[in-house]
Formats: sequence, C-alpha cells, structure tokens
Amino acid sequence: MRPTRIRDKKMAENSKEKDVLCFEMSKETKKKWLSTRKAGKQVVASDDLFRLPGLFETVEYSQDKTLFSIAMALEIIGFLLISALADFGVLIAATVAAFVVIDVFLAIGIHWKESLICENLNRMTTASGDMRAGYKTEVKKAKNWFPKYLFIIILWVLAVAKAGAIFVLNPESYVFGILAFLIYGFIAYVHTFKTGFWLAEWRRKRKLEKEKEKYKLALIAKGDERDNVENNTKEYREHPLSGTPDDIKPIIIEKGTSEGKRIVNAVLKQGNDWKLFTWGLLEDKDLQDLLQGSDNLKKYLAVECLKAQLHMLGENAKNAGGVSVDTVINLIDLNKKENEKSTKS
Repeated sequence: MRPTRIRDKKMAENSKEKDVLCFEMSKETKKKWLSTRKAGKQVVASDDLFRLPGLFETVEYSQDKTLFSIAMALEIIGFLLISALADFGVLIAATVAAFVVIDVFLAIGIHWKESLICENLNRMTTASGDMRAGYKTEVKKAKNWFPKYLFIIILWVLAVAKAGAIFVLNPESYVFGILAFLIYGFIAYVHTFKTGFWLAEWRRKRKLEKEKEKYKLALIAKGDERDNVENNTKEYREHPLSGTPDDIKPIIIEKGTSEGKRIVNAVLKQGNDWKLFTWGLLEDKDLQDLLQGSDNLKKYLAVECLKAQLHMLGENAKNAGGVSVDTVINLIDLNKKENEKSTKS
C-alpha cells in the first residue's frame, strides 16, 4: 500500500492532514516474502550476467495455485479410486490418505531452505571479496541440503507406490495403469516444484491481511495517537549512497493525479552527499523505476537500492525513523534549481 502525499506546498498547507499515514508490513512478514517464487531481473541489456535475484516480489502465484489445486483434486480422486478398488478396506484407505498428507509435508520440506537461498543470493549481489564468497558458499550449502533430495526421492517413490496400487488392484487394464503412473507423476512434479512456492505466498498473504486489519482497527482506536501505531510509515527513510558515479542525477518518482501527486521514492543530493529517500517498503517493482541513466549508473543504483531493501528486511516501520515530507520537498526544489544552474552554465 502506498501513501497519499500532497506534492504542492499550497495544497499541503490547505490540507487538514499534511502527513497522511501509510501501512507497511512487519519484518516478520517481509521475511516470509523470501520464500516465494522470484523472477529476478536483468538490469541492463548489455550485461546478461548482472541480475537482481529478486527480493520483495512474487511471480507465477496464480499458476502455482492452479497446479496445486489440480494436483490435490487428483490426489482425492486417486484416494477414492484406490479405496473403491480395494472394496473400501480401512487399512488401504488410511494408508493412501496418509500418503496424501505426507506428500504435502514433503513438499514443504523440499522448499525449506528457499528463504535462506533468496536472502544470501541478494546479499551476495551487494557484497565483494571474501564476504561475497561467504554468501556464495551459504547458497551452495542450502541448494545442496541433503534432506531436500531425500524428500524428493520419498515423494516420487510414494507416487510410484500409489500408481502401482491402482495397477495391482486393476490388472486387466494396462491403459488405466499407465494413466495412473502419468497422473501420479504429474502430482509428484507439482509437489516438487510448485507446492512450496504456492504455500509460501499463501502464508505471506494471510499474515499480511491480518496485519492490515489490525492496523486499521488500531488507527480507529488510537485516534490522535495513531502516529505511534505499529506498521505505520510516517516519514521517508534515508539511505546514504557510497561512491557515487560522476553522471548521477536527481531521480524523482511520483505517482498519482495532478490534484494530488505522491513522491514515492527519490535520489537526491543533500549538501555534498547523494541519498536515496524511500517511502514505505521499496518493492522490486519500485526499485526498477529508479534505474535510470547510463548502463553503469543503472547497475550502481540497482546495488544501492538492493542494499536499502536488505536493510528494510530486518526493520519495522515504527523503528525506522526518517526524514519529513517537507524536508524531501525542499531538497527536490534545491536539486531542481542546481540542475537549472548547471544546465545554463
């Protein structure tokens, strides 16, 4: 959720509420975002090796959800079919039902290290030297986590066992048996590559909605004290930029209509230093808006913005501190004037 900020000073002065508040998810919910599916992003077309791994984004959620739903429907159909072929024997029915539940737990186990992989990949992108090598080692360990491969083997063995049960209980139809192996192969594929990502985003969405509802109720209950409500963004975060390139220029990202534009994020010069100012959580789609200028500048900004994202990962909005709206507006005016002078000269 983005803020509603009044860009024009006169409009701000006439407004009863100069600083409109904004919800930001807790650091616990941000951590849950690490486990969802990421697409990553190539920053510049000329360098296909330099990519952002993806941090605050989720892709292919609808596809994962659909495939998981189909897989579970097929699991239930398979359970009923095996039970019918076995004359609804209690032992066989209970065994197959247990296998269905085990499949889901195995899918969770396969996905267990995904958040660690995601965080270390992003930290590796911002690091260099020994620190980068250390993060790379952590990623390799997490990807090669032995229990993951054990869970995959068990999952596929159970798929073969369930398909084999249908074939044994109905030996007259080879076509039916082959179809059973194909169906359970599809189910095993979904649980191996899709289920974990879908469950991760489902859990994040569920926690996020609970936080939003709690936030709304707190705003109503606290009245004038709502500045102190948890998850409340009321100022810009300030992120100093290091080693700025010579061709860096002010970048101002605004959203909204002519009646009330919002300054969402900005790269501005303050004194002799360049800083990134962000409002609320800097999601991956917002980061992309800030990547402007030459290819080298885009790569530099990508790393600096990712550093800011990683800092936000372990921080709640209430404890973030920051810079007022008026300060950012004044900085924008100063940067514009400085640019006009340099253009004329």
